[in-house]
Amino acid sequence: MLGGSFEAAYLRKLIWLCVVLFLRTTLCVFQVREWIGFAGVDTNNISDHLVQFTFMTGGGKAKRSFLQLIWLLCTWVVWNERNNRLFNNIATSIPRLLDKVRLLSLGWLKAKNAMFVFGTQRWWSSPLACLGIS
Repeated sequence: MLGGSFEAAYLRKLIWLCVVLFLRTTLCVFQVREWIGFAGVDTNNISDHLVQFTFMTGGGKAKRSFLQLIWLLCTWVVWNERNNRLFNNIATSIPRLLDKVRLLSLGWLKAKNAMFVFGTQRWWSSPLACLGIS
């Protein structure tokens, strides 16, 4: 059994690795912002990054909720990319990571709303218009 200090140090290192990976894949976040249709500047603090990404465009609760979903999906995709690089020695290109965010967000919205009628092509071209929150 490992000692508590070793486990804590390992956990800190793992968290640091995830933060570094997320912040270094800001190109993915940049492309996500470009896909959604807004620009911004990234911060080096992960919690500030979420707040800035969510509130930078203004808008109501629906828009903020959508942006939180997209940010969390970016985090999920980056975490999975970290696992693939670490355990499988497989690296995915930034455009493919963006595709994963797009597909996961569309799948989540269709699962939560059976009446969501937009397909992949329309969703990929203008997600905010599909949600009626342009």
